[in-house]
Amino acid sequence: MVEITCYGRTRIMRRDKAEEEFLEGMIACEGSEKETYTDIYLQLMGGCMKCSDED
Repeated sequence: MVEITCYGRTRIMRRDKAEEEFLEGMIACEGSEKETYTDIYLQLMGGCMKCSDED
């Protein structure tokens, strides 16, 4: 399980579901939204248990 904070909302998700969701968002979106999804996806791929779009 991982903790994802994105756009001010925190969710607890299974890692595989989070990776799937954020990869899909990364592919489908453009601009700053794509950056948000990419940042979180890369954190997930790096093994982080808590991922956030906050700096």
